[in-house]
Amino acid sequence: MRRHKQLQVSGFTVAEISISLLILALIVAASVPLISRYRGRTGVNRGIEICKALIERGIQEAKTAGTPLPASIDSGLASAGAPNSPPGSAVVVRVRKRIRPSTTPILVTEKSLSTTVNSRVSFFQLGQVDIDADQSLTGVYVEFLAKPETGPSQLLATLPVDVNGDLALVTTAATAAISLDYNDYRRTLELSASGNVVLDRR
Repeated sequence: MRRHKQLQVSGFTVAEISISLLILALIVAASVPLISRYRGRTGVNRGIEICKALIERGIQEAKTAGTPLPASIDSGLASAGAPNSPPGSAVVVRVRKRIRPSTTPILVTEKSLSTTVNSRVSFFQLGQVDIDADQSLTGVYVEFLAKPETGPSQLLATLPVDVNGDLALVTTAATAAISLDYNDYRRTLELSASGNVVLDRR
């Protein structure tokens, strides 16, 4: 009778190696959704904190610059901003100021809120005014823009800031909010016309 020998590799049989590789593949497959979820939540947390920091930077910049908003928007914006960011677009927040009419706005700072796939930014009671289109507008403005992979940027919402730190929201609105979502995970930033910026508790 012939005796069948099992093939061995460094003390392990091929069957044992195959089972080990299969177990490893199952572990990797199970961990992919968890890693994606973790990255999404981390992106939302980082994005909302950046948003808060830049709005507060805009408030401080307005107090320092000492350039008041025009009376036409000091009491609020008539044009409402976009309700949500377009799918598949990175959202950028920037602070710009114009000291004198008919001059080029000065960029103070600009940062991306989130580039995580499936994340979304929502705006509640934020208005919209384009300081590039209206050269007469002076003061400090916090702007939210959608930047798609191809094509021009799209202005989503604008937060004008007066010299005393007040925020110009949609006309007659006393409060506003900005939310970042990833699937069922959400963080919200609450804003008041008096310039209070409050981040929700996790």
